[in-house]
Amino acid sequence: MATSPSVSLSGVSLIAFREGAYRFHASASPALGADEFVLVQIGGDDAPCLRLRAGLAFQAEQLAALLHTIAAQGKWAQSVPCRALRVTAGGSDSVWVTHDDLSVRPMTVTIAARSSLSMLQAPVEPMHTEFHPGVPALRLIGLSRPRIPYVWVGTPAQPIGEGRVLSPAVGRRHYFLYKNVLETNPVKRGLDCTTFVTSAFQVHDAYARPPDAFGDGSKVAACLNAYPVIFGSDGKECCATGSGLADFFKLNDQGEFILWRPGRHCMMVIKGTMLEFNVAPVWGFRETPIQTYLAQHPNAEYMLRALPWSSTALPPMASPAAGGRAGSGGGGGGGAGGSGGKTYTVVSGDSLSLITGRLWGDVLLWPILYDANRAVVGSNPNLIKPGQRLTVPDIGKYSSAQLADARRRAVQ
Repeated sequence: MATSPSVSLSGVSLIAFREGAYRFHASASPALGADEFVLVQIGGDDAPCLRLRAGLAFQAEQLAALLHTIAAQGKWAQSVPCRALRVTAGGSDSVWVTHDDLSVRPMTVTIAARSSLSMLQAPVEPMHTEFHPGVPALRLIGLSRPRIPYVWVGTPAQPIGEGRVLSPAVGRRHYFLYKNVLETNPVKRGLDCTTFVTSAFQVHDAYARPPDAFGDGSKVAACLNAYPVIFGSDGKECCATGSGLADFFKLNDQGEFILWRPGRHCMMVIKGTMLEFNVAPVWGFRETPIQTYLAQHPNAEYMLRALPWSSTALPPMASPAAGGRAGSGGGGGGGAGGSGGKTYTVVSGDSLSLITGRLWGDVLLWPILYDANRAVVGSNPNLIKPGQRLTVPDIGKYSSAQLADARRRAVQ
């Protein structure tokens, strides 16, 4: 006696985003004929379908189509019913199919069997504006709609950030992730002060292994390859007070920086304006002139680093006596830094650009340091080693034309 054709659908589970975010598969009995295939309807009887491929398993490259199908129905953070359909092309049944190019097109089929329902947990509503990683993304994220809140536990006086990170764009949307899995709890849809920055620049390595970067500006700065700009009299990176930093930002009102209170709060300073995610007085994203902010917090202590492409002018305040205090914000040069024919001893994590940013306030002047130390460094300026002693030329003896040439070579 012939067996009636059937199809079943497994449960739908969440997995790592980079592996496809969801896992499910269908089974057919008896095996599919040459002209048969399986569709999975996402969201009810009239909802669009995805076509399963060889092996009848959902594949990572179909994630954009799956999320687009959820988006078209607005089923964010809901349990979405899914059903497998065993079909052949042509016939009297009409379905809609979402394709990899995100087009949704009608198809006529003959449905031979339907599975029972499985439930898919949809992600929270994503950020609908696609952005390219970098400084402009800070405002795009902060001003996006629906508004992205600050996610935290604790008290407004001592909040502990629990923000999610934004994924790379999928179908022109950015999804909220926690530990590389789609966030499905609407209460946790949001960012904190550190995930705001790492999302804008799409640098999430700070969260790759414990202890993670939540609230830790030094780890975020390391992900951005930001270089120290404030040093004490001993040549080590140090904290500076709000009042002391006011002078620095008067000279560097066009620079781009990461600023943080160690263990507490992380901010970006872009061309004289502070951009941050915070709890109070404004919930979520806010912009404040940096001089206004520093005047309100004159005695608070901060660490400061410049983004790699941002050149800086270093004012005389960069010492403990003028508002800085030796601190443990990470990074920091090794050896006898300075200019004027002195030497510098390379430490772990150094690069020529970091060293010139530290010594001369301009990361793009590294070709000058390299030219003076070719015999020590070798043929590859990117391969310097801890313990190497570099001769530091007197940068004041270089003409403006020579400095311009070095900067041009640095970006070639």
